[in-house]
Amino acid sequence: MHRLSKYLFLGTVLLVAFATGPAVAADEEQASPRSGSEAVIDDVMRMLNEGVGSPVIVDWLNRETKSVPPLSPDDVIELTRAGATDELVELLIEMSGPAEAAPPPPPPPAVESTGVQPPAPPVDGTAGVAFSFVYRSQSDYGEESGKRWAMFAYLDGEPLTWSKSSGSFSLRSVNTSRRVSPGPHVIRLLRESHKPRGKKGWEHESFVCPDPILFEVESGDGWHMSISWVEPAFSLKDKRPLSWQLTRWNVELAGVEKTSERKENWRHLCEDAEENIPEGKKPPAWVRQQLDRCVRWSSLWSGEEPVPTRAELLDALEQDDFRPPQD
Repeated sequence: MHRLSKYLFLGTVLLVAFATGPAVAADEEQASPRSGSEAVIDDVMRMLNEGVGSPVIVDWLNRETKSVPPLSPDDVIELTRAGATDELVELLIEMSGPAEAAPPPPPPPAVESTGVQPPAPPVDGTAGVAFSFVYRSQSDYGEESGKRWAMFAYLDGEPLTWSKSSGSFSLRSVNTSRRVSPGPHVIRLLRESHKPRGKKGWEHESFVCPDPILFEVESGDGWHMSISWVEPAFSLKDKRPLSWQLTRWNVELAGVEKTSERKENWRHLCEDAEENIPEGKKPPAWVRQQLDRCVRWSSLWSGEEPVPTRAELLDALEQDDFRPPQD
């Protein structure tokens, strides 16, 4: 080949290579599918665009464990525009993993360098515990039955707090605090009604929650016991109503979620039923019915420390019309 023609041929080849190379590379990069968990969203969008129904896609997602990245608001909008049902979008959100966690904050400076000391334990060696209590029962709200139903909480046999039922759309928390000795403690819940009968005194009826709340504390402050006995407002009748949590300085140490029987299955308190027997007379039929299936006050507490008798507590509660002051 002539030298000039050879140079012209090589130049043409180089021009074609430079002209087509980047385009081909760009096309290959654009055509390469996303890998990993992000590909699941692409697959879902492609099926929606091809007319595949959301129920079929939901079944496809459930048949095999797949990793889905966190959905952004734009992802949700695009899925909805493509025809995804709420069920499909909610499933993708549920399957998506959490967003990447932020790096942990730097450790605090050493105590020696700042001079800050942790709070000293109290001189008397007790533990300072804050209590919060929430109660809701649809049948007790508004006292439409004529009885003054309320939920009472007792700590180691002593009155701790009480609460009338909250309404359907709001939950009211009753708060109090105590200084208690280090070691184990028990809280019992009783649903009580104390109805005045004029000069004849009071008519008592009390039911005992079968689940004691057992917890243990050490000397010092920062303890918080949160108790919730809440019936569902409208449905979910099988939902367990009792939950409690013990924390110290906002760190959870113990707790139980959604336990206990509904109050219809609780047993009567024997001593309160016996208070309704007229002096020198036989128990009425309705009192005998309560006594056939009842729980003794003394059986609710265990330990070396004696607790007040139920009669002593009723006398004390009567001084405040069975509505003792709250903190």
